[in-house]
Amino acid sequence: MRALTAGLFALALTACDNKPADTKPEPAPAQAPPPAPREPKPDAKAPALEEADAETQKFFEANLSKLIKVKPTLVKDPAVAKVFVVKVYRVELTVNNNRFPLQVSRNGDAIVALKDLSTNQDMPELKAIINPDFKLLNDTDAIVFEAATEALYPLSDGFDDGGAAVKQVRHKGTEWTFVRGKFFDKFKGFVVTTDEKGAVTKVRYSLDIPTK
Repeated sequence: MRALTAGLFALALTACDNKPADTKPEPAPAQAPPPAPREPKPDAKAPALEEADAETQKFFEANLSKLIKVKPTLVKDPAVAKVFVVKVYRVELTVNNNRFPLQVSRNGDAIVALKDLSTNQDMPELKAIINPDFKLLNDTDAIVFEAATEALYPLSDGFDDGGAAVKQVRHKGTEWTFVRGKFFDKFKGFVVTTDEKGAVTKVRYSLDIPTK
């Protein structure tokens, strides 16, 4: 009987030793404070501008040239001399170390800035200086015209432009197309119209020339 009691007592002690320890719930993680509200940005206002009076206008017209450096260079090329009736210059304007190139034609005391090749446009200034004796009738004439325009506007071989790799001449009726490069999925270049005798009647620049 004593042995049984002792055994039961030992089992009770063992059960007490195996009782799981009391566990306390972990505290909830601290929440970050809400972001502070942003202050609204003030509305941007255009600066106040006032048109200059006549005296100020004359002053800048007389003195602005002091800030500009001008460097003209004659485009001296046999094709240019054959296609165009006046001299053409590449003029570099420098303002505060920033350079701005221009293509300028000179006829005596008259000078005309030729348009940049940057958009779809008619080019009456270029057509106006074409020699009336020049005729665009065959492939030989086309080679000369192409060389003359490339002397005035050198081909660009920059990224994705194509340049010399895609240049070509197309001829249909009285229309000649001089491809000079790529523009997205199209070609770009000069489109020249002539009369039946080959005299140039219109020059335009196009960014929409089909690739085929």
